[in-house]
Amino acid sequence: MGAIHLSKDVPGTPEALFRTIVAPPTWEYWLGIHREFVGRPPQTLVEGSTLVSEVLVHGMSEEVEWTVKKLEEPTRVVLRGKGRAGVQCDLAYQLQGSESGTTVTASVAFTGPLITTNVTKVLVEQGYPQLDRTLGQLAELAYALHGRR
Repeated sequence: MGAIHLSKDVPGTPEALFRTIVAPPTWEYWLGIHREFVGRPPQTLVEGSTLVSEVLVHGMSEEVEWTVKKLEEPTRVVLRGKGRAGVQCDLAYQLQGSESGTTVTASVAFTGPLITTNVTKVLVEQGYPQLDRTLGQLAELAYALHGRR
């Protein structure tokens, strides 16, 4: 099992960031591991909804079925992903208003038969910079779509 936790202060409100995260059509513009959807995703996520996407992690493509485990507007989004190879990924975003906008804390935990000690090391090592870029792109898009509202 491996995990990555990263907090970043970004401009924009928790509401704007939340609305962007729960809108799957925006994922191609900010979610670093996302490549494309398999089938048509919902326009907006609700608790219990599922969608399938192709992700690219460490040069390997995998179809992941995402289930929305928890939505607490505008502060928390929790998704659970299950891949065909038995890999499971929990992805959580915590949004807290701050003086400069919002502190976004992203947590990724991954488990499964392919997640060895060496794989975990590589995923964590490469995951931090990718997650940092993802949070920056999320903030830019949320601001472009929703401004400071």
